[in-house]
Amino acid sequence: MDKRELYIIALVKRAEVYNFIGETLKALRDCRKGFIFSQKLKRTELAAKCLLMLSEINYSMGEPQRMLEHSKRAFLLYRKMGNKEGESYSLNNIGWANLLMGKYSLALMYFRKALKIRKRLKDKRTQAQSLNNIGVVLHTIGNYREAIEYYKKALNIRRKIGDKRGEETTLDNIGSLYYLVGEYTKALGYFKKALKLSSEINEKKGQAWSLISMGVINHALGNYPEAERNFKQALKLCREMKDRLTSALIINFMGHIYLLSGNYIRALECYEKALKIQKDMKDKSGQVFTLSYIGRLYLDKKEIQRAKRYLLKARKNLGKRENKSALETFYISFCELKLLEGDIEKAKKYAEKASKIAEETGSKYYKAYTALLKARAYSQGLQYFNRREWKRISNIFRKAIRDFQKMRRPFELALAYFYYGLAIERIKQLNPASSFRNSEKYLLKSKQIFEKLNAKRWIYEVKNYV
Repeated sequence: MDKRELYIIALVKRAEVYNFIGETLKALRDCRKGFIFSQKLKRTELAAKCLLMLSEINYSMGEPQRMLEHSKRAFLLYRKMGNKEGESYSLNNIGWANLLMGKYSLALMYFRKALKIRKRLKDKRTQAQSLNNIGVVLHTIGNYREAIEYYKKALNIRRKIGDKRGEETTLDNIGSLYYLVGEYTKALGYFKKALKLSSEINEKKGQAWSLISMGVINHALGNYPEAERNFKQALKLCREMKDRLTSALIINFMGHIYLLSGNYIRALECYEKALKIQKDMKDKSGQVFTLSYIGRLYLDKKEIQRAKRYLLKARKNLGKRENKSALETFYISFCELKLLEGDIEKAKKYAEKASKIAEETGSKYYKAYTALLKARAYSQGLQYFNRREWKRISNIFRKAIRDFQKMRRPFELALAYFYYGLAIERIKQLNPASSFRNSEKYLLKSKQIFEKLNAKRWIYEVKNYV
């Protein structure tokens, strides 16, 4: 191996280090230089290494289309040389590029192809990587039960071989799944373990994701100041790494905190910043969420036409995507819209669709939330007092209340109390002779929780009835 080849290898290695510590522009410069030299020297293997490293840098910079292009070029070179290990790494990165662009079936296919090669090569470390990545796709499309099986297989291998960086990633992923099914204590335990590991190895991306996840749980539990601190720490790390897509996600979460406190201006600023990043990065799935959030903000303000405009944009971006989480968010938002418009039949339809996805994914939170939506839609649709129908609706409200209590979701619990109180008020109007007299009890309970959370927009709302 001559000095020129050693120089190219050194450039690639330095690019890898720069990418790891978040200096992506320096990494990009070194890798491009290495690729140009390898082409001049007609060193195919070195050119493939440079292309593969370029795809890794594209991932860090949130550029999935460029990542896909570089990974495919690397794959063709490795296949030409008969280098199976290189093929598996290229297939892995092609899978990630497709995942980032919302092409989940393709992502799953490429990750499985990579796993097949890695099993033949008997490489435990990369097998664990593929198992984890398959888990990520299944997790993203809502197949939580199957995803956890893949994550645990990956975790067992990574612990056996002492792969701390990989272990940290999988711990984070398992924590996310437990969060989605409403097991917050378990989730928080996994996130704390992941944060400890990523801090030990100075892995910024891992630290950022653990902090984001902890922020999401603190937000769910009503610990808003702590959640905001988690998000700000994570955002600082992402900006250091120039990770724009994850920054957009965090900015959206911060928008949720401001929205809850009734600060519509700051919430909207956050959502619009996130949306701009997602448009720049061509992140269609991310845009569905953010457009839905903006739509929900305008629903909160009772600005129905503006809300509808953003929700229709979300539907357009959704297209035929397989992302169940994005689809569920859209259905919930449109149900809220139809309830405000008084189109109860359509509200019921969207509530049922959202509920069906919650059942498919097994998410305890969304099962409870969509049950609450259904109860609201069916209670608003009552035209006359029907004892049997009211008993059915009342049981749905009560179950949602119990579920939110078990999950320790104070904000959603307050919403359930509030809407149940309103539903009882409606029954009293439909049947003045009825014995229902406990609506104020539920409205007062909701008021107390909203005041404790400093949810100003909802404190104002409940005061109209208490």
